[in-house]
Amino acid sequence: MRIDQYGPVACSVPPNSSFVLVDLSLQAVGDRPRGEMEYRYRIGAFMGRTVVWSVDEHPDLAIRLRIPREKFRANEDLLLEVLDKTSQAVLWSRGWKAAWQGDRPAVLSGDEEADSREEWSVRPSRYRSSGN
Repeated sequence: MRIDQYGPVACSVPPNSSFVLVDLSLQAVGDRPRGEMEYRYRIGAFMGRTVVWSVDEHPDLAIRLRIPREKFRANEDLLLEVLDKTSQAVLWSRGWKAAWQGDRPAVLSGDEEADSREEWSVRPSRYRSSGN
């Protein structure tokens, strides 16, 4: 079995929200092991929650990462991992760099990061938490 990411990675900030949403799709291809897998993400020192993926029932998975906006800082590393639920062995992982263009968030892979260094901000976003 292998896990593939397909389609684009989309980032958005809903109106009146303090979260960045990162949407992507994964697919389990080939002979799948019985049981469940999990996925989790980390951005900087912030760990997102672990979510169970029942690959037998849903070999295609649309993932939405809900990241607090103050944690989505420019140039921060975002890592997504898929693990075997029982052994906790990492089956697939992918990393990106967080970026901002004005108020628009994005995640850049290594190639995109090199190509877009001029276009995307490597400075922290203008967003500041109000502490509420």
